[in-house]
Amino acid sequence: MKAKKAIYHISKSRYGNVLTIDQWHKQRGWSGVGYNLIILNGRITPDIYNPMFDGFIEVGRPFDSDTLIERHEIGAHTLGYNSESFGICMIADKGEDITLKQKDSMLWTMRMFQNINPDIEFGGHSDYDSKKPYCPGIDIKEFAKKYKLIK
Repeated sequence: MKAKKAIYHISKSRYGNVLTIDQWHKQRGWSGVGYNLIILNGRITPDIYNPMFDGFIEVGRPFDSDTLIERHEIGAHTLGYNSESFGICMIADKGEDITLKQKDSMLWTMRMFQNINPDIEFGGHSDYDSKKPYCPGIDIKEFAKKYKLIK
């Protein structure tokens, strides 16, 4: 299926990375990390901050650069939309905790996804799931409009 959406999330945690999220998702009985990309905030553990990892992008469920989401690329992040979307998770407890470097990386991912599909739709988890009203804690559509990625 063609990639139609890029859906942004937050981890609802102050720290983490792809390995941490993979463990959390497996503890829930899932097969592993459900996001395609994770944007770090510099806190890999609760006690250690490394500014070199603030805004660093890790690959969770891998994908390639074509417009199709193949079976092995399907994420597990937004019920009902996984087969047509990429899932991106920012490590943050609340929207106001998202760092400037994470926002820079979020903008970079949006531009990358637009290169894959110029018609891609950007949204937050809450735009597609009413049970997640504060995820990712910022208005993704307004963010994309601010940088003229959508009208």
